[in-house]
Amino acid sequence: MSDLIHRIAWILSIVSILVLSVFGRPWQQAITRLLNERMLFWLLIAVLGLLVLVGLVYITSVAASAKRRPGLWLVCGLLVLLAMIVPGRPEEVLHFITFGLYGFLSALLFAWIPLVLLCVGLAMGDELLQWWLPNRVGDWNDVSMNLLASGGGALLAWLGTRKS
Repeated sequence: MSDLIHRIAWILSIVSILVLSVFGRPWQQAITRLLNERMLFWLLIAVLGLLVLVGLVYITSVAASAKRRPGLWLVCGLLVLLAMIVPGRPEEVLHFITFGLYGFLSALLFAWIPLVLLCVGLAMGDELLQWWLPNRVGDWNDVSMNLLASGGGALLAWLGTRKS
């Protein structure tokens, strides 16, 4: 049953990335009319922190039931550092949220070679899609942010579920 839930969540993470690619800019403009960019940035940091916390709780429960040793404190520290390094722009934090979740779920479902191919493919494919959209611009810096975020999410899943 949990494998089915992982697969559904994984598909939803891909859909959310694609939907944000297509509709993200108008939504961002509408939201920034309600909230200033700084408030939006900290709101997204809070969401990122909540997702990390949920991931850590999930991994702790998986590790406890499977007698595995999670490297939770190391990963938590790395993700907090990454969140602090991210420039103070909401769209960059959103990369960490969406692609981090995608990488996390991908690592729970796939072996390493397909995992890497999927993360690289979606990171580049997302920016290629934006290249063709009239109100968006594909950006190689965003590809690296997408890869860093999906790699961080995959690392969190791997460290949390590896055997001692």
